[in-house]
Amino acid sequence: MMRSQKVLLAAEEEKARRQKEELQAEKLKLEQQRKEMERMTGIERPKEVIEEEKHRLEIDKMRKLQEEREARLRKEALEAKEAQARKLEQEEERHRENRESDILTNAADFASSFVPYAKPLFSVGKGIYNWWYGK
Repeated sequence: MMRSQKVLLAAEEEKARRQKEELQAEKLKLEQQRKEMERMTGIERPKEVIEEEKHRLEIDKMRKLQEEREARLRKEALEAKEAQARKLEQEEERHRENRESDILTNAADFASSFVPYAKPLFSVGKGIYNWWYGK
């Protein structure tokens, strides 16, 4: 499940990167057109061209904001997934420790049916084990 999410995230990042490259190419093209128009002397640029350029610049700004927003959302989603994965790992570790403790307790109960002082010995051993490993 995590792998498919990583693949989807990578695909989204690739798509965003391609869109960014396309926008940069379009921006470069517009810049070249603007420079060409400025080189032409004695000809006034029509108001329509000026308005179109303003409109395109505004669109570029909006696209940039959208890309930043999408990048932030992807980052937040990734951080949430990582936090969830850490939480699951901690929970699995707790379950594993509980299983180990249960197995040792069951072994001590079984041994105490044959040896009278096995259970107190086990509790001392378990205390030393927990102290040694900081549990």
